[in-house]
Amino acid sequence: MGAPLIAFDFLADPRVALAERFHAVLHARGFLAPAVSLVLALGVAVGVYGTEHVRYAGALADLASRQTAYAEMRSRLVRERIEAGETADLGRLDGRLEDIGDSGQRLRSRLSALAERVPLGAWLTTYAENAGSTSIVGRTNALASVTAFLRRDGRLRLVRVTRIENAGRPLLEFDMEGSLDAGGG
Repeated sequence: MGAPLIAFDFLADPRVALAERFHAVLHARGFLAPAVSLVLALGVAVGVYGTEHVRYAGALADLASRQTAYAEMRSRLVRERIEAGETADLGRLDGRLEDIGDSGQRLRSRLSALAERVPLGAWLTTYAENAGSTSIVGRTNALASVTAFLRRDGRLRLVRVTRIENAGRPLLEFDMEGSLDAGGG
């Protein structure tokens, strides 16, 4: 008897053998349907995961753009509130300036009407209004001018007349009080 014969296959590739075994298992009768089902299930799972990943990435991008838009709108709102406040302040200031201008217009009208009543030879040095009462101080060369002034406006009453010296010429200073209106009379 002889020694057992040992054979070597020098061309054998272990990867080819593994592939042949895998092919044999796949073509076995009971394994084909479950293998196809597993491959299809894996394909569906990968597809769902990919779809959800794309949707999630899109939602993140949308969120980032909306946050940027929100920040811009918030900044614009703050600027507009500041501008609205400044506009309201300017409106109030404008109203106050108009009131001041109107009061100046009323005063100008009253003084103009009063100036028309002052007779020749007399002039006013002081005009003051306080709670509806008017106080006038003036000067003249003659007492007749004071009398003419009182006749032109019966709402004024003479408070005092004082003689004062002015560069060697005597003058009369008179104080009157009463109520005046812009129309005069």
